[in-house]
Amino acid sequence: MTQNWGTPQQCPAVDPAGVRCALADGHQGTHSGVPAPAFAPAPAKKGSKKPLVIGAVVVVLLLAAIGSAGGKPGASPAPSNGQPAAAVPTSTAAPSAAGTPAATDTPAPTDTPSPTDTPAPTDTPAPKVGATIPITNSSGDCMADVRVMSIVAWKSTNQFVTPDAGNRFVTVDVLVKATSGDCSSAISYTDFSITDADGYVYQAEAAWREPQLPYSQDMHLAAGRQARGWVTFQFPKAQHGGTVTLGTVAWTFSGLK
Repeated sequence: MTQNWGTPQQCPAVDPAGVRCALADGHQGTHSGVPAPAFAPAPAKKGSKKPLVIGAVVVVLLLAAIGSAGGKPGASPAPSNGQPAAAVPTSTAAPSAAGTPAATDTPAPTDTPSPTDTPAPTDTPAPKVGATIPITNSSGDCMADVRVMSIVAWKSTNQFVTPDAGNRFVTVDVLVKATSGDCSSAISYTDFSITDADGYVYQAEAAWREPQLPYSQDMHLAAGRQARGWVTFQFPKAQHGGTVTLGTVAWTFSGLK
């Protein structure tokens, strides 16, 4: 905007420069015939610091805005709706073990006693000479009581009837009584044997001592009938005991002279 300075006034005297004059009121005038120049704005003051101050303020505000947006690590920004920020949940404390009763120790199982060994069955001693043993033949049609009456050493009066070297004759007195069925062919003297203490078995000899126990077919043993006779063996002179056997039954003897 152009300022109105009023009507130009004439200088009373000519300025040496021939352009401007100094008026009494301190304003500038013009020489007659020379128009006054347009008003020139006053030059800016040197050394003004206002732009620097404004720039510094802007930088500070920017830094403050950045710091507010970043915040501290882990901090939650305030919600935009004006509501208070949600509280950060804290870790739940572990329940104290002091109030929980300790579990009682399970008692160790006691050792189960091992079963005692069942004693091995002892062998039933064989009946001794003089005992009666009931027997049944393999076909089951004859039942009889058999008894070994005695066992003795014997020497024949016949000079031609002699045992082998180192042996002697031993004779067994046998009684057979039929109790059921027909035992005519069930038992014979050849069914007997004798065993020494060393386990050697000897079979019956031919009929040397009389009366001998008959052959089975000669007994004619019906139920209630009985037969008796000698059964002769050769037996080592050094043996004095052993077993008389009939099938699965046996009689023991000792002290044979």
